[in-house]
Amino acid sequence: AGAMTFVIGGVVAALGLVWAVAVFGLATKFQRLLEIVLRHARHNRYRYSLSPTRGPGEFDIALVDMTVAGGPEVASTLRRVLEGDAVLRVGRRADPERPRDDLLQSRFVAQVLFALNDVVDTMVGRRREAEAARRDALLQAREEALRVKQEVERESGLIRAGQLEAERAFQQKEAAFSRRVELIDKKERDLKKGESD
Repeated sequence: AGAMTFVIGGVVAALGLVWAVAVFGLATKFQRLLEIVLRHARHNRYRYSLSPTRGPGEFDIALVDMTVAGGPEVASTLRRVLEGDAVLRVGRRADPERPRDDLLQSRFVAQVLFALNDVVDTMVGRRREAEAARRDALLQAREEALRVKQEVERESGLIRAGQLEAERAFQQKEAAFSRRVELIDKKERDLKKGESD
């Protein structure tokens, strides 16, 4: 499941993508109400479907009934496996033994779509932040690579300039040496010529 998001005019829109919702311990009455709400939510900014299975990777959001036996344990386990916000707790907030529930049974129909949208907004925001951080890291790595490349090119240029200067100095010394040798040879020839005359 999952969804890719696009930002259009500052509003996040999941275009044609469906977020899978799995239910854990939810009474049949609430499952039917959830199906009806999701089926008729045509103008909602996100699309949802009930997941027929509850295996790993088969759903994006979990609705857990906190009033059934084992509900809090299931919610705790799912929060460790999924993104914490992807687990919506359905219950009766009046229970002083537990933290407040995300979704009240007494207002289930009125709140479920808003609660699901809040979860997706949070997940999309996190993914967008992670993508921005990844892009920033990639950009920084590219900038660092460019800086290193420019430094290497600059140092290579300096080394090449040094080599060219050394070659010029060597050629000048070689030319000066050759002129001296020619002068010495000329003097020797002139001396030999003067002795033979």
